[in-house]
Amino acid sequence: MTGLIGSDLLGGYQPAIGISDTARARKAMGGQMSDERAVPAGRLALAISTAVVRHLAGTTGRGPTKAKTTLGENEVFVVLQDTLTRGELNLVQAGESDAVLDLRRRWQKIMRSDCSREIETLTGRKVIGFMSDNHIDPDIAVEVFILEPIAAGTVIQAAIAVADPVSQ
Repeated sequence: MTGLIGSDLLGGYQPAIGISDTARARKAMGGQMSDERAVPAGRLALAISTAVVRHLAGTTGRGPTKAKTTLGENEVFVVLQDTLTRGELNLVQAGESDAVLDLRRRWQKIMRSDCSREIETLTGRKVIGFMSDNHIDPDIAVEVFILEPIAAGTVIQAAIAVADPVSQ
């Protein structure tokens, strides 16, 4: 299911966001989201997309028009579309795609700490790896956050609780 974020949240941009339902998001995050620190599970993908778009817009002066977050067991993938600024598009037309990609890598280094910290807050889990890359044509980017694996005992306890909720 795809929804739109109100333009007031993103300074005028309205990216399309992938939204997971509550059970699927909680399962993907290993049931490890802290109710105190993390957003409700059904809104996790939306909140992550919003955060990444906000960080990118704050760094480059313009955010992407589309963003979709996919949650894995220990991974968060954010795919962004229509990310390039007008100045970057002018550089691309002048044959300077490599310069644009180099600039994007530099901006991603600047965003790494703050963006990872926000993903940690939203998921309630530590980010142990961050990777980011861009593609010029088509204009797409990806931000990948690797989360600290959940202890096997916690996963087993969660599975038992689902299978036999009465004994818990």
